[in-house]
Amino acid sequence: MLEVQVSSKIKLVDARAQLRLSIRKLAELAEVDPNTILNAEHGSAVLRTTAYAILKALNEARTQEGKPPLELSDIDWSIRG
Repeated sequence: MLEVQVSSKIKLVDARAQLRLSIRKLAELAEVDPNTILNAEHGSAVLRTTAYAILKALNEARTQEGKPPLELSDIDWSIRG
């Protein structure tokens, strides 16, 4: 029997898309370079401080939309440091 594991983590690109934010807009809100967002969405590792900046920007936008906040562990990304 084939066993399939389903991840409950959300991809960064999907978290951004749910809020209808462009890469450039999320980068502006998080005060990071747009390439940082793009690279993170494609699996490149980001510094923990950068991940928290992105998460904070996402959660501020989620609050404005009436959505519950995300935790760092809710997002499927690679974090270093």
